[in-house]
Amino acid sequence: MDLTYHLALSLKEQICVIIGLGEVGQRKLTGLLATDVAYVHLFDPQLQASILPKDPRIRIYRRSYTIEDLRPALLVFACTNDTQENLRIATLCRKLHVLCNCTSTPTAGNVFIPATIRQDDLTLTIATGGASPALTRKWHEELSLWMQKRRAMLKFMGRLRPLLLALGKSSQENRALFRTLVHGPLEELLSAKNWQEALSYLKSTLPQALHKDLEVLLHDLP
Repeated sequence: MDLTYHLALSLKEQICVIIGLGEVGQRKLTGLLATDVAYVHLFDPQLQASILPKDPRIRIYRRSYTIEDLRPALLVFACTNDTQENLRIATLCRKLHVLCNCTSTPTAGNVFIPATIRQDDLTLTIATGGASPALTRKWHEELSLWMQKRRAMLKFMGRLRPLLLALGKSSQENRALFRTLVHGPLEELLSAKNWQEALSYLKSTLPQALHKDLEVLLHDLP
Protein backbone atom coordinates (compact mmCIF):
# COMPACT_ATOMS: atom_id res chain seq x y z
CA MET A 1 0.00 0.00 0.00
CA ASP A 2 1.30 3.45 -0.95
CA LEU A 3 1.17 5.68 2.14
CA THR A 4 3.07 8.59 0.60
CA TYR A 5 1.65 12.11 0.61
CA HIS A 6 1.28 13.45 -2.91
CA LEU A 7 1.71 17.15 -3.63
CA ALA A 8 2.79 19.59 -6.32
CA LEU A 9 6.05 21.40 -5.53
CA SER A 10 6.68 25.00 -6.59
CA LEU A 11 10.34 25.53 -7.50
CA LYS A 12 10.08 29.28 -7.98
CA GLU A 13 13.13 31.05 -6.52
CA GLN A 14 14.52 27.66 -5.47
CA ILE A 15 17.76 25.79 -6.16
CA CYS A 16 17.76 22.16 -7.22
CA VAL A 17 20.81 19.92 -7.43
CA ILE A 18 21.52 17.00 -9.74
CA ILE A 19 24.48 14.79 -8.89
CA GLY A 20 25.52 12.66 -11.85
CA LEU A 21 24.45 13.62 -15.35
CA GLY A 22 24.08 10.33 -17.14
CA GLU A 23 20.92 9.36 -18.97
CA VAL A 24 18.79 9.52 -15.82
CA GLY A 25 20.25 12.82 -14.71
CA GLN A 26 19.57 14.35 -18.11
CA ARG A 27 15.92 13.31 -17.85
CA LYS A 28 15.69 14.94 -14.43
CA LEU A 29 17.28 18.11 -15.82
CA THR A 30 14.72 18.28 -18.64
CA GLY A 31 11.91 17.97 -16.12
CA LEU A 32 13.29 20.72 -13.90
CA LEU A 33 13.85 23.14 -16.75
CA ALA A 34 10.18 22.76 -17.73
CA THR A 35 9.29 24.45 -14.41
CA ASP A 36 10.02 27.91 -13.03
CA VAL A 37 13.02 26.67 -11.01
CA ALA A 38 15.53 29.44 -10.27
CA TYR A 39 18.75 27.43 -10.66
CA VAL A 40 19.83 23.85 -11.28
CA HIS A 41 23.30 23.00 -9.98
CA LEU A 42 24.94 20.08 -11.80
CA PHE A 43 27.74 18.08 -10.17
CA ASP A 44 29.67 15.55 -12.26
CA PRO A 45 33.47 15.38 -12.67
CA GLN A 46 32.98 13.87 -16.16
CA LEU A 47 30.32 16.33 -17.27
CA GLN A 48 30.30 17.15 -20.98
CA ALA A 49 28.87 20.63 -21.52
CA SER A 50 27.97 19.75 -25.10
CA ILE A 51 25.08 17.57 -23.90
CA LEU A 52 23.45 20.40 -21.97
CA PRO A 53 20.70 22.68 -23.24
CA LYS A 54 21.38 26.40 -23.42
CA ASP A 55 19.68 27.69 -20.31
CA PRO A 56 20.94 30.47 -17.99
CA ARG A 57 19.52 28.67 -14.96
CA ILE A 58 22.08 25.87 -15.24
CA ARG A 59 25.21 26.03 -13.05
CA ILE A 60 27.93 23.52 -13.97
CA TYR A 61 30.40 22.04 -11.45
CA ARG A 62 32.87 19.54 -12.90
CA ARG A 63 33.75 18.13 -9.49
CA SER A 64 32.32 16.04 -6.71
CA TYR A 65 29.73 17.67 -4.48
CA THR A 66 30.26 18.63 -0.84
CA ILE A 67 27.78 18.79 2.01
CA GLU A 68 27.80 22.58 1.65
CA ASP A 69 26.57 22.19 -1.94
CA LEU A 70 23.47 20.40 -0.65
CA ARG A 71 22.45 22.87 2.07
CA PRO A 72 20.86 25.57 -0.15
CA ALA A 73 18.91 23.07 -2.25
CA LEU A 74 15.21 22.45 -1.95
CA LEU A 75 15.48 19.24 -3.96
CA VAL A 76 18.43 16.96 -4.75
CA PHE A 77 18.57 14.20 -7.36
CA ALA A 78 21.07 11.42 -6.62
CA CYS A 79 21.72 10.11 -10.13
CA THR A 80 25.26 8.71 -10.08
CA ASN A 81 26.11 5.27 -11.45
CA ASP A 82 27.20 4.20 -7.96
CA THR A 83 24.36 2.86 -5.81
CA GLN A 84 26.30 3.31 -2.58
CA GLU A 85 27.12 6.91 -3.44
CA ASN A 86 23.47 7.60 -4.14
CA LEU A 87 22.58 6.12 -0.74
CA ARG A 88 25.17 8.38 0.88
CA ILE A 89 23.65 11.42 -0.82
CA ALA A 90 20.18 10.42 0.34
CA THR A 91 21.41 9.98 3.92
CA LEU A 92 23.08 13.39 3.92
CA CYS A 93 19.93 15.01 2.57
CA ARG A 94 17.82 13.49 5.35
CA LYS A 95 20.20 14.89 7.95
CA LEU A 96 20.01 18.31 6.30
CA HIS A 97 16.19 18.11 5.92
CA VAL A 98 16.60 18.46 2.16
CA LEU A 99 14.26 16.65 -0.23
CA CYS A 100 16.03 13.89 -2.17
CA ASN A 101 15.09 11.65 -5.07
CA CYS A 102 17.42 8.63 -5.03
CA THR A 103 17.13 7.18 -8.52
CA SER A 104 18.89 3.85 -7.91
CA THR A 105 17.14 3.09 -4.59
CA PRO A 106 13.93 5.16 -4.47
CA THR A 107 13.01 4.11 -0.92
CA ALA A 108 16.28 5.60 0.38
CA GLY A 109 15.13 9.07 -0.59
CA ASN A 110 12.09 11.00 0.63
CA VAL A 111 10.77 12.12 -2.77
CA PHE A 112 9.35 9.91 -5.52
CA ILE A 113 8.91 11.50 -8.94
CA PRO A 114 5.78 10.19 -10.68
CA ALA A 115 5.36 10.08 -14.44
CA THR A 116 3.95 13.47 -15.40
CA ILE A 117 1.92 14.55 -18.42
CA ARG A 118 1.43 18.26 -19.08
CA GLN A 119 -0.78 19.79 -21.74
CA ASP A 120 -1.55 23.48 -21.32
CA ASP A 121 -2.94 23.91 -17.78
CA LEU A 122 -3.84 20.24 -17.38
CA THR A 123 -1.37 18.07 -15.49
CA LEU A 124 -1.70 14.39 -14.64
CA THR A 125 0.72 12.26 -12.65
CA ILE A 126 0.91 8.47 -12.53
CA ALA A 127 2.55 6.51 -9.75
CA THR A 128 2.42 2.75 -9.19
CA GLY A 129 4.62 2.66 -6.10
CA GLY A 130 7.33 0.99 -8.15
CA ALA A 131 5.09 -2.01 -8.83
CA SER A 132 5.33 -1.80 -12.61
CA PRO A 133 7.28 0.80 -14.59
CA ALA A 134 6.04 -0.90 -17.78
CA LEU A 135 2.42 -0.25 -16.79
CA THR A 136 3.30 3.32 -15.90
CA ARG A 137 4.71 3.89 -19.39
CA LYS A 138 1.66 2.26 -21.04
CA TRP A 139 -0.82 4.33 -19.05
CA HIS A 140 1.28 7.45 -19.69
CA GLU A 141 0.74 6.97 -23.43
CA GLU A 142 -2.97 6.26 -23.01
CA LEU A 143 -3.57 9.26 -20.76
CA SER A 144 -1.66 11.54 -23.13
CA LEU A 145 -4.24 10.71 -25.81
CA TRP A 146 -7.06 11.14 -23.28
CA MET A 147 -5.77 14.62 -22.40
CA GLN A 148 -5.42 15.68 -26.02
CA LYS A 149 -9.16 15.27 -26.50
CA ARG A 150 -9.92 17.47 -23.49
CA ARG A 151 -7.62 20.43 -24.08
CA ALA A 152 -10.33 22.49 -25.78
CA MET A 153 -12.78 21.99 -22.92
CA LEU A 154 -10.21 23.01 -20.33
CA LYS A 155 -9.21 26.16 -22.21
CA PHE A 156 -12.85 27.11 -22.79
CA MET A 157 -13.79 26.69 -19.12
CA GLY A 158 -10.76 28.73 -18.11
CA ARG A 159 -11.94 31.57 -20.36
CA LEU A 160 -15.57 31.31 -19.29
CA ARG A 161 -15.15 31.14 -15.52
CA PRO A 162 -14.13 34.77 -14.80
CA LEU A 163 -16.84 36.11 -17.14
CA LEU A 164 -19.52 34.03 -15.48
CA LEU A 165 -18.39 34.94 -11.98
CA ALA A 166 -18.37 38.62 -12.93
CA LEU A 167 -22.15 38.48 -13.52
CA GLY A 168 -22.62 38.46 -9.75
CA LYS A 169 -24.85 35.41 -9.52
CA SER A 170 -24.98 33.34 -6.35
CA SER A 171 -22.45 30.57 -5.70
CA GLN A 172 -25.27 28.05 -5.92
CA GLU A 173 -26.33 29.31 -9.36
CA ASN A 174 -22.77 29.31 -10.65
CA ARG A 175 -22.11 25.83 -9.28
CA ALA A 176 -25.24 24.48 -10.96
CA LEU A 177 -24.29 26.03 -14.30
CA PHE A 178 -20.73 24.73 -14.19
CA ARG A 179 -22.03 21.25 -13.43
CA THR A 180 -24.46 21.47 -16.34
CA LEU A 181 -21.63 22.38 -18.69
CA VAL A 182 -19.17 19.71 -17.56
CA HIS A 183 -21.77 16.92 -17.55
CA GLY A 184 -23.43 17.95 -20.81
CA PRO A 185 -22.39 17.44 -24.46
CA LEU A 186 -20.02 20.43 -24.62
CA GLU A 187 -16.79 18.50 -24.07
CA GLU A 188 -17.58 16.10 -26.89
CA LEU A 189 -18.62 18.92 -29.23
CA LEU A 190 -15.41 20.85 -28.60
CA SER A 191 -13.26 17.73 -28.96
CA ALA A 192 -14.90 17.06 -32.35
CA LYS A 193 -14.44 20.74 -33.31
CA ASN A 194 -18.18 20.96 -33.93
CA TRP A 195 -18.21 24.71 -33.36
CA GLN A 196 -21.70 25.47 -34.63
CA GLU A 197 -23.40 22.90 -32.43
CA ALA A 198 -21.25 24.00 -29.51
CA LEU A 199 -22.31 27.60 -30.10
CA SER A 200 -25.98 26.61 -30.23
CA TYR A 201 -25.68 24.58 -27.05
CA LEU A 202 -23.95 27.41 -25.21
CA LYS A 203 -26.60 29.92 -26.26
CA SER A 204 -29.26 27.60 -24.89
CA THR A 205 -27.38 27.11 -21.61
CA LEU A 206 -25.52 30.29 -20.68
CA PRO A 207 -27.07 33.60 -19.54
CA GLN A 208 -27.98 36.04 -22.30
CA ALA A 209 -25.38 38.49 -21.01
CA LEU A 210 -22.60 36.14 -22.13
CA HIS A 211 -23.86 35.44 -25.64
CA LYS A 212 -21.91 38.34 -27.09
CA ASP A 213 -18.68 36.76 -25.83
CA LEU A 214 -19.23 33.25 -27.14
CA GLU A 215 -17.37 33.58 -30.43
CA VAL A 216 -14.37 35.01 -28.58
CA LEU A 217 -14.54 32.19 -26.03
CA LEU A 218 -14.58 29.59 -28.81
CA HIS A 219 -11.91 31.27 -30.93
CA ASP A 220 -8.68 29.38 -31.55
CA LEU A 221 -9.41 26.47 -29.24
CA PRO A 222 -7.04 23.49 -29.68
